[in-house]
Amino acid sequence: MNAQPQAARLPLNPPPPAKPRLKPRVGRDADYQAHVTVVRCGQNRGIAGVQVLGSVGTDSGEHFIPFEVHETPSQLGRDYGYAGMLAALQRLRSIGVRRVVIQTDDAPLVDELDHRAEPHSDLTLPYIMLGCKLNEFARARVITSPADRLAALRAKTAMLALTVYQEVSPVA
Repeated sequence: MNAQPQAARLPLNPPPPAKPRLKPRVGRDADYQAHVTVVRCGQNRGIAGVQVLGSVGTDSGEHFIPFEVHETPSQLGRDYGYAGMLAALQRLRSIGVRRVVIQTDDAPLVDELDHRAEPHSDLTLPYIMLGCKLNEFARARVITSPADRLAALRAKTAMLALTVYQEVSPVA
């Protein structure tokens, strides 16, 4: 008998299952910028114009959101700014934005959100609602932008308001 030693062959282990690939950061948690302007369209109505600017490879576009507000005469239109910003934030959340820097030309609103000014007592509830909506984002910041930077968006929003509602009023 010819017995020759053979090396013991261990069975090969199958390769480990492939781990699912995470989506690239661009689609998963991208940083966005949004320009927001609010146009009053008559009594108790307004339109928020939102221009979403995504980072590289993400979607961007314009949204025009009609909203209704229970006007408070003592506010001279400040309640429209709050209602319009709230409508804009709700739209941003609905399209999946989680991290955003919002630029607006409403300097008094930004001052109130940054605690540099106190909101009027009639605006306490809208102020709290706006703060809660901002907290739904992973990161959100509202900053003041020069009016000329938002002029084109404001003009589009005003034209749409004029077309739909046949009335446009300035927001104080």
